[in-house]
Amino acid sequence: MTQIDFVIAVVLSLTIVFFVSVYVSNNFATQFDNLKFEELKSSASSLSKQLFEIKDDNSLMSELRMLEMLFIDTSGSVYSESINLTITPAISDVYVYDSFFNQIPANIISNAGTTNVSFLTSFNANEKKQIKIIYNGSSVSQITRTDSSATSSQSQSIIVRPIAVQHSDQWSLGAGSNKVSAVNEVVSDGDISYITTSSNNFVQSYNFSGSGIPSTATNIYVELHFVAIKTVSQNANIAGLMAWGTQSGRQSEGSLFALTNSYQEFIRNMTTNPHTGISWTVNDVNNWTNSNNIYVFGVKSKTGRNMRTSQIFIKIGYSIPGSSGSINTNQTMLSDKKILIVTQERCNSLQNLQYDDARNIYGFNNQFNLIMAANCSYGVEPPLSANIIVNSFPILLENSDGSITFSEAKLLVW
Repeated sequence: MTQIDFVIAVVLSLTIVFFVSVYVSNNFATQFDNLKFEELKSSASSLSKQLFEIKDDNSLMSELRMLEMLFIDTSGSVYSESINLTITPAISDVYVYDSFFNQIPANIISNAGTTNVSFLTSFNANEKKQIKIIYNGSSVSQITRTDSSATSSQSQSIIVRPIAVQHSDQWSLGAGSNKVSAVNEVVSDGDISYITTSSNNFVQSYNFSGSGIPSTATNIYVELHFVAIKTVSQNANIAGLMAWGTQSGRQSEGSLFALTNSYQEFIRNMTTNPHTGISWTVNDVNNWTNSNNIYVFGVKSKTGRNMRTSQIFIKIGYSIPGSSGSINTNQTMLSDKKILIVTQERCNSLQNLQYDDARNIYGFNNQFNLIMAANCSYGVEPPLSANIIVNSFPILLENSDGSITFSEAKLLVW
């Protein structure tokens, strides 16, 4: 079992809430208070369970079902195949994902007590691929595989995050344990962890994990995303950077972005490889190398004024060629089980509450701030002098379009 399989298994079982507690003290002039720490830790644990474990009207969790299937290549070649499944009884709110909870575009048709689910996916030679189908309804009694049909190419994407500082290391660590974890979180945590600089033309660059896209991928593009803020009233600019060395001639800066006094996400679009000047290749994005040049990405300050960056990641988009219509895989149903997810409906209910009313409902005497993606955050910002407990744990989160994302929640308590 891989590390990410283990984490997903923890999320899906949901027999207990798995989280990591971190104590962040901003008041360095006072002595560490063990009693306060234990009280905050207990308080944070209690609120975490009410939000993410207890299934009642105050919980953020709702129940769906997840069907897991294993597809095994039998052709010994690299190709894309259209998978067509007929599911009995009919199900609703259907979404298809790979083993890492990347959504796979699918065509869903329900009638006469059945639901047909069709999607395109790629296979390498002898590959075993796990597919997850999340749905609303009763347990599945029958799944029938129908003949594949020829299909057109499909667009897909994947996100990768920094794994190490590489080449240029000129920014300072503002908050957090190190410069990698300060920017590689799934959900930007603002001033909880960030890198910072007040100097002009300072570069902070990172090595990224490979994308792992299939060798048949075409129409590849790369987007560099970063979340940044200025902490001064004067103008401050920042640029997204790709580099294959530390010299100025081996760096490519994107357009300048004007920072504001609140965190914003900026995107540098790269439809071609700035190093080669031609289209991205599968090797470029799977290994981030070309002719012994290591590709790194990051940010560059363009004014000598205080700025912070809280998150950096890369999105790789690509197309999978259509299939010829033949069946080249065997399939096995692994499980059909209940899962708990954080729903938009429950998030909206929480956000409609006045903050003090929410604290009373949860019997919570301390202050808190809940940070999640998909417009599901809630609470108040902690003061700079606060001593904070940070609970961080994986969740399945419903997006505004109804799809599900494997994400992260952070609960700050002080």
